[in-house]
Order: sequence, then C-alpha cells, then structure tokens
Amino acid sequence: MATTYREYDPETLAHLQDVLRGMLDDFAALCARHGLRWWVDYGAAIGALRHKGMIPWDDDIDICLLREDYDAVLKLVESELGDKYYVLDAERYPAYPLMTARICLKGTKFREESMRGVDAPFGIFLDIYCFDNLADDPREARRQWRHAWFWNKLKIMREIRSPVIYVKGPQRLFIRSVCFLFHYAVLILFSRDYLNRKTSQWARLHQNESTVNVFYPFYTIPFRHSMRRDAIFPTRLVPFDGRNVPLANCAEVLLQKAYGDYMTIPSPENRHNHPPIELDFGLRDA
Repeated sequence: MATTYREYDPETLAHLQDVLRGMLDDFAALCARHGLRWWVDYGAAIGALRHKGMIPWDDDIDICLLREDYDAVLKLVESELGDKYYVLDAERYPAYPLMTARICLKGTKFREESMRGVDAPFGIFLDIYCFDNLADDPREARRQWRHAWFWNKLKIMREIRSPVIYVKGPQRLFIRSVCFLFHYAVLILFSRDYLNRKTSQWARLHQNESTVNVFYPFYTIPFRHSMRRDAIFPTRLVPFDGRNVPLANCAEVLLQKAYGDYMTIPSPENRHNHPPIELDFGLRDA
C-alpha cells in the first residue's frame, strides 16, 4: 500500500534537498532574466514561513505561476536550460497523469510509488503549478471548477490503477476499491488525448478574460485552491535556506484557509512527502 510519508536516511535527504535548492536557483535566475512572475506555495510556503527554508522532511519544492508565465517558463527551460533539465507534463508525455508540470534534472530518477506503472520519465523535480483564470460569476466558477476537476480525476484513474488516497481506515479501502474498478472502465471508454483535451479546455475556459480570481482546480479536494490576484501580487521576498524567494502577499491567510494551523509542526503520521521507490542522483550534482 502506498504511503504519503516515509523517513529518508539523513544523508540521502540532505543530498536531495541540496540538489533541489540548486534547481530552485536555476529556475529563479531564468525567471529573473525574462521578467516572469512566480511564487512558492503549499509545502514550500509553509517551509519558508515556519522553517525559513525547506520543511526538514520535504523532498520537493512547490512553485506557482499564472498561465501566461507558466507556458513561457516551460518553453524557456527547454530552449535555455535543455542541456540540464527537461519538462515533464501531460502535453509532452501524454501518459503523465497530473496537471502540474515538473522541471526534472536530467540523468536523475525519482519515481513515487503512486507513479509505479506510469509511462513517463520521472526525475528529481521542481513541482510547477499553473493558476488559470476562474470565472467571476460564482455559479459559472463552480461549473468551470467542477468540470476541470472531474476530467482530470478521470485522467488520473485512467493512468493510475491504485492512486494515493489521503484518508485512512475503512473509507480508504472503499475508495481504493472503487478506483480500481473505475480505472478499467475509464481505460476502455476514454483515450488519453481526449481526457487531456477536456481537462485543459475547462481549466483555460476564461483564459482570454481578465478575471478577479485565479485557481488551481486539480487539488485532491475540489473548490479549495482559488485566490484573488491581489492576494498574490505584489509578492514579497522571504528567506529560504540562504536565499530569498517570492511569497504571495496574503500567504498566511491562504495557508490558514488551506491547512489550518500550518505553523505547528505535525506529528510524523500527519506529515507528507513523496517517498520514491526509485531514486538515483545520476552522475550530475546540481
């Protein structure tokens, strides 16, 4: 059974986090050269506020951009940093089940248990989240969100027979059994291209409009990760393991809404990371 937390041996985790910090520096420099706006969020934002750096047990860094900057930075990674990094997303690798992109370090491997059977090249990565325009009308916003979330969950069910479930006890077993059955049904009914297209269509539905809110609709629990643009920008710089990173200007409010008391260090059973079944640092050190 997949778990959502496992302790690394200290030397391996320290090496992994050093590699990730180097990747973060490369990403930040690329965005600075091209005037792209980004900010750390999720676990990286909690780490910045609570630990002034990475969460001690974390094994990735979460970065967010608005759609126009997101599309631009992925192309720039390929054109300017392609000797060192590659982009892993559903557009480039249709079997990749998530709607985040990963900027992966070439020559490395990092595959989680949940991605065991996925036909895609998994390396040590920065997790890149795209925030799209969310309809201003509340009813239309929920419709947009519901459809984007639904089609992405079908995509995940198609590619992953046994997904990670963030609940415990009998409910977990029931959900996993349902997912197992749905996997084969979706595999028969829908192609990868169709599900990728439908998911992207609903996420980008208001791409050409100027909306008040933006959202990431693909979180495990729907209707949770939206925010006003003026809750993000202007970002502010905060310390992060010897460097400064941009943080949403209302990050504390947003994190409280999403996680509750995020400043209290959780017990081990309530922690989260991405324990890999395959980890290889390759011949290159970042």
